[in-house]
Amino acid sequence: MADIYATYTYTHGRYDNGILQGNQFRLTPEHVVTINASLRHHALGGVFDLIPNFRYSSKEFFNADNGNPAILKGEGLLVQPLQFNQYQNGYGVADLRLSYTRDNAHWKLEAFVTNLTDTKFLKDDGNTGLDLGLPTVIAGEPRFYGLSFTIRH
Repeated sequence: MADIYATYTYTHGRYDNGILQGNQFRLTPEHVVTINASLRHHALGGVFDLIPNFRYSSKEFFNADNGNPAILKGEGLLVQPLQFNQYQNGYGVADLRLSYTRDNAHWKLEAFVTNLTDTKFLKDDGNTGLDLGLPTVIAGEPRFYGLSFTIRH
């Protein structure tokens, strides 16, 4: 048995006046697509469930100025900011989970891998970097794998 589902989000959020007019909102990609499935098979006295998950996020900016040098030259800054990547191009992350649940049992065994292809991405570029003139990046999680055992009663 299989369940397949997907979501798509389109956001065209822009500032409509002032110095930021036309700029994309911070951490707001225009396109996000998620595709998931649950592929179940009854065997060996229980159910195996394979759950792949893929999420794609389009280009996003880390600051409202969208890396525009004219906006970056602000007055009153402790140190004038260095020009560094203010955005991240689109990227995709895949996860995979395989579980086994015995019929009429109160337990489940799972093996999982997150960020299967070890995609390098940033969650944020920090929000104090411009004031200090230094980038303060927050990296996305690298590949992670493990086992879990769940008991329900």
